[in-house]
Amino acid sequence: MRYLTNSEIKTNLNLGKTVEQWLQPEFNKVDEVDILTWLEIEKEKSSDFVLRICKVYDEGDGDSLDFYGFTSVDPDELYEEKFFMSLNDVYDYISKELNAFPDRFLNQGMCQDEYSNYLKNKNR
Repeated sequence: MRYLTNSEIKTNLNLGKTVEQWLQPEFNKVDEVDILTWLEIEKEKSSDFVLRICKVYDEGDGDSLDFYGFTSVDPDELYEEKFFMSLNDVYDYISKELNAFPDRFLNQGMCQDEYSNYLKNKNR
């Protein structure tokens, strides 16, 4: 998987594009299903950065990789949003609070490749 450099992340965001990061799934003991989580960063016109934390139930298989359309864990809130003044503030937050890595972002839509790899390894 080719992750974006910090310079590429900044360029994408300045062009109005979203970058994403796949996080390791969590097993929900109550529902007995994996929960898929990914992060999205977008730069707003106000120059603030918005971080979206997206969580869905794992409803996929080898033929269904479009987790963007899976059922949200919270049907009333499709994702959690947090706002930051700088990209470094986003990086600090994801590192400390979400165990995510600033150097693991991808272009929008590429998280599905990581999900596909996850399914392959899960089904071994």
